[in-house]
Amino acid sequence: MGGGEFKAVIMLDGDSIMPAETMVTLARTMEGNDTIGLIQSINYEIHSGTLLGKLRSYGHNLGNLLAPSARYYFRIARGVFRGHNAILRTEAMMQHCNLPVLSKYGPFPAGKPKSHDFIEAFLLEGAGYEVWELPTLVAFDDQIHNLLDAMKREARWIYGALDWLRFFRLKKLSSFGKMSLFVYSVNYFNAVTGLIFFVMSYLGLYYMVHYPLMIHMIMFRYHNIFMWSFYIFVFSMVTAVALPLIALWKKYRTSVSMVKSLYSFLLGGLINITMSPIGMILINCILWSWLKGKVLVWGSQNRTERVLSWDECVKSLWIVSVCGLVCAYFLSIYIFPYFTPRVQKLLGFSLSSFVYFICAPVVAMVFAPVTVRFTSRSFPLMEKMGWFKHQFEGENEPLVVRETRNMTGWFEKQIPEEWGFEQALSDPYFALRHLAQCPSRPQKYAFWKNKLAGRNIQDLTRLEKLVVFRCRELWEMFMTKKLNVAQEKQQ
Repeated sequence: MGGGEFKAVIMLDGDSIMPAETMVTLARTMEGNDTIGLIQSINYEIHSGTLLGKLRSYGHNLGNLLAPSARYYFRIARGVFRGHNAILRTEAMMQHCNLPVLSKYGPFPAGKPKSHDFIEAFLLEGAGYEVWELPTLVAFDDQIHNLLDAMKREARWIYGALDWLRFFRLKKLSSFGKMSLFVYSVNYFNAVTGLIFFVMSYLGLYYMVHYPLMIHMIMFRYHNIFMWSFYIFVFSMVTAVALPLIALWKKYRTSVSMVKSLYSFLLGGLINITMSPIGMILINCILWSWLKGKVLVWGSQNRTERVLSWDECVKSLWIVSVCGLVCAYFLSIYIFPYFTPRVQKLLGFSLSSFVYFICAPVVAMVFAPVTVRFTSRSFPLMEKMGWFKHQFEGENEPLVVRETRNMTGWFEKQIPEEWGFEQALSDPYFALRHLAQCPSRPQKYAFWKNKLAGRNIQDLTRLEKLVVFRCRELWEMFMTKKLNVAQEKQQ
C-alpha cells in the first residue's frame, strides 16, 4: 500500500515526541470533519539540562500556556503548520501543496524552499480547507542546548522565511496566508532595526550626558507623556509576567512553586538582557550572508548536551567581541567621563542602574565566547533549587517523555557521539545488529550496486550513505568490503 493511499498522515520530526492520546485525537478529529486539511498540535520544549536550554524551555513552555489559546480564539480555523507534530490530509496535500524548484534570483538561492511548512498551510487554506492549531493537543520537541547550535538552526529558518518573499503574492494563497507569509518574512529584519536602535541609543546617550540641562527641560516639559508611557510600559510588563504565571499556578498548583517560577522568570529576563545583543549580531551576520548570495549548507544538528569548546566559541563569536569592544571604547571615551554626579541628578539616573542596563550587554558582547560557553554548561545547583523548572518536569513528566529520555540515554551509550559512518560499518556489534534489522530492497540494490561498487564509503554523499543505511544488501556489501580491508591491513 503506497503512502498516497492513506487518508491522513501524522508528520513527526527527528526530535518529535508525541503522546498516543494526541495521535488518537488528531486522527479522530480529522476523520470527523472533511473540511479540515491540517491539524497542528502545540509543541513544548523538553530534555535540556544546560543553562541556556532550560532557560529557553522554561520561557517557551510558559508562553505556550496562553498564546496558542489566544491565537485559536482570534483566528479560529486559521492555524499554521510547523513541519512536524501535525496530521495532514494526504489527498489535499498532494493536490494543492506541490512546491516548485526555484531558480536563483538575486540573493534568493535556487532549489526547493528551505521552509515549506507555512506555505503548505496557507495553500490548503487557499484551496478551501481549514487549518487548525488546537491548544489542547500536546506534543514535545527536544530542546537545543547551546546558542551556537540554535543559530545553525536559525540560519535555516531565516533562509526559508526569506524564500517566502517569492511566494506571498501567489493567487492560490488565502488573504490571511499572504499577509502572514509577508509578516513572518520581514520579521527577521527586526534584527536590523534592533541594531540600528542599539547604535542610536548610544548616540542618544552621548547627547544626554553632553547636554543634560536640555534633556532635563524636555523631560520637565513633557513630564505627563513620559509618565503615562512609563505606566503603560510597567502595566504591559507586569501583565506579560502575571498572566502566564497565574495560568501555570492554576493548572499545576500542586507541583509548581509560584515563588520559584517568579524568580526564574525574573532571572531569565536578566540573562536575556545580556544575551540578546549577541543573538542580534549573529542574526545580522546570517542576513548579510544571505544578501551576498552565500549558499546555506544544512548538516545534521548536534542535539547532545555538550559544553562548547573555546575554539568553537572564539571562531564563531569573534565578530561579536569586536562589536562589544567598539561599544566599550565609545562608552569609556564619550560617555563615562561626562556622567558626573551633577548629570546623574539632572537626568534622574543612578550610577548602578546606568552601569547595569548600559554596560551589561556590552560586557556580554566583549566576552561573548565566555558567555556562550558558560550558558552551554549544566549546573547541579540549578537543578537542586528548581530554577527554570517547567510544567512537564518532575511528577508531571509524561510517560512518553520519560521513556524517550531513558531510551536516548541507552542509545548514546551504545553509539558514541564521535562515531561516523565508517565506525558504524567496522564495529561488529552495531554493523551485524543493523544488518539483521535493515529491510531487504532487491530493486534498490540492483539500481545502486554498479554505481557504488568501486567507491569507498568516505567518498559517498550524504544521500548515498542514507541509501546504503536503508538497504540490507548495500549495507552488507560495504560492511564486507570494510572487513576485508581491515583483514588485509592486519596481514
